[in-house]
Amino acid sequence: MYNQTNNLNQILKSFPVCTSNLDEKHRELLGGLIKEMGGTYHQNMMKSTKILISNKIDTTKCLTASEFNIPIVSIDWIKMCHKKKKLLDKKEFELKCFHGLKIFLLGFDKIQENNLKKLIEDNEGKIILNKEDADVIVIKSCLYMTSSEKNMLKEFESKIVIDKWVHDCTENRKYININFPSYKYNTDMLKNKFEKLEKEILSDKRECERNEFLRKKKKSLRYKTDNGNEENNKNIFNNFKLLFNKLIFFISPDFDKETKDILVKSISLGGGLVYKELNPYTTHIICNSTSENFNSKSISFGIYYKPEFVNPNWIIESLREKTLLSPIDYRPISSMDSMLNESNVNTKSEIYLNTTVISNIFKGQKFYIYAESYSEEEFFKIKENILQNSGEVVNSNLSSKDNTKSQNSIKANYIIINDGFSQDEMSILIERRINNYQFIMSHRYIDLCITKRTLIDLSHEKYIHVLPFQNSVPFPEFKEKQIIVFLYGFGLLEQNVMECFVETIGGVYELSKKTTHIVCKESISLEKANYYKHKYGDTIQFLGIEWLLECLIEGNVAKEEKFLIPITEETKESKKKKKINEK
Repeated sequence: MYNQTNNLNQILKSFPVCTSNLDEKHRELLGGLIKEMGGTYHQNMMKSTKILISNKIDTTKCLTASEFNIPIVSIDWIKMCHKKKKLLDKKEFELKCFHGLKIFLLGFDKIQENNLKKLIEDNEGKIILNKEDADVIVIKSCLYMTSSEKNMLKEFESKIVIDKWVHDCTENRKYININFPSYKYNTDMLKNKFEKLEKEILSDKRECERNEFLRKKKKSLRYKTDNGNEENNKNIFNNFKLLFNKLIFFISPDFDKETKDILVKSISLGGGLVYKELNPYTTHIICNSTSENFNSKSISFGIYYKPEFVNPNWIIESLREKTLLSPIDYRPISSMDSMLNESNVNTKSEIYLNTTVISNIFKGQKFYIYAESYSEEEFFKIKENILQNSGEVVNSNLSSKDNTKSQNSIKANYIIINDGFSQDEMSILIERRINNYQFIMSHRYIDLCITKRTLIDLSHEKYIHVLPFQNSVPFPEFKEKQIIVFLYGFGLLEQNVMECFVETIGGVYELSKKTTHIVCKESISLEKANYYKHKYGDTIQFLGIEWLLECLIEGNVAKEEKFLIPITEETKESKKKKKINEK
């Protein structure tokens, strides 16, 4: 039970409180408030401390508090307790696992970066583009780096963790010390990794020979492996020679001789072949931060023959695990140099433009991005997504001179434009630039195609939310008023489309006691309306689909009175007809 007394000096009676990472002004202010409410203020953590107030989650005191299950809350907790004159529930004010941390991501592709960004931001962290200002540098665990790239990161070694740290913090809902060895990036050079692998293979071979010896010597008492499969134990070493069987590799010319030799030995160990030139039979291209000439050559080759692009770690780790690992996590990062280079660290166009082809979704499609409707960062992100999926961008940069070429000379399948333009404005703007196109879409169309891993045919499928809207989305009023919508009477395809539309404009699609609006395709029966009101609350409003369209036009929550739908009483005949239609 929480103390509900109105006596201010009794609220925190016998309640020791400590603070962390606060300046002197805030410490004095909090110390005064704590004493005024009858509590005890300590500058250092003690055994008796019951709560820690901090504005950052990675301090020494926070780690100690976390270890002893002492709640860590924001400064707002003590202020609200003082304001409301009662002891409030600490859970509402507890710091999330990345609170106040500035995090720099390195070596991830677009999808992985977005997933990590969501996890970090949902837990009160912030993604930044400058590694010097970062509290933590999260690096892809299977990323391959050259010795020079590793040297560039050497001064930040204490800040570097692998992506497993983000997932573990999120799963455990608490900050975990970044100095734990299990979260440190493996800085071993490829040579050291290969030597360790050879020792492991030799050890496995000796174990196999020992087991074979025991099997022959003691026929009556067969030696069994952990899984009881004698033959499997016998052939562990031989299986290495089948791992890369029928695979043909090409190694990028950018690697030094020592690295190439190690890769050739590793591939030979797995039974694979290495060719000196790209050819139609090549199944895997091993590269990392490739040179411009090789990169363009390999990409054009990849579009037609579809080999896998992997970094050297994929070879070593596959041999170590004795199975072909998924190549997705071992994609080469062609923008690594610019991400690490001091001079380019603030150049967003360089950071985000990673043109390694990862699919053929947009093959043969031309896109014109209306640059003025996007920031520089957004423009290059969209361009990167298109190029990575084999598309072509007909306006190469943000320069207005580039965009004012003869409109008849520019042809595009899609024009990509941001929200915030009326239909008339859009028509005028586009006609000045380009008049030979098929569809006008927002950037959401690019994201949807990548998510579904196919080019969506807009002549057959209707997706309202991928069109450019007259007002910028999401609408702030939808979030402020916490609009929660449920759809009634729609088919499965229609429902999926409308659900995406609701979430795009800032609403939440959910059926619960928090639901505020039920949007119906047609009318709703009295029986159904009463059922929803009884189960989910009397305040639910039943509206027609026109209400959502009006919200789209106005850019906020439209008045509901005009769009209330009639609630009809169903007769026995109408119920029978419905059953027949359903059958």
